[in-house]
Amino acid sequence: MRDSDDLQKQSMGPLFDSAVARDEALTRVGTNSQPWKDRALALVATVPGEEFTGEDIRTHVVSRIGNPHHHNAWGALVMASIRAGLIEDTGRRASMTLKRSHARRTPIYCRGECLPRIGVDI
Repeated sequence: MRDSDDLQKQSMGPLFDSAVARDEALTRVGTNSQPWKDRALALVATVPGEEFTGEDIRTHVVSRIGNPHHHNAWGALVMASIRAGLIEDTGRRASMTLKRSHARRTPIYCRGECLPRIGVDI
């Protein structure tokens, strides 16, 4: 059975390996910052506006509880927010506004369940 598991993982290729590595790193960072993450996750629901970016989440959270112990905790927070259904990626992008972000493009999020569902009766 072990050989078939190894063969299956090999056939999934580098993209699978990258996703696994990302998830492991986010889990590790999230676990190491659990008290901060719990408080920050509760604050995600109070980010002002209908739509917002990760940068908006960061500004909102920092103004209330400060920064996490490690900058990668921001990615763990956004991923946890998506998985918890608190926010949803709209598929659109916006330029960041903080100087240190260098105007890079970032996803625009909305509150969970904000996008229309195809094939779902309303």
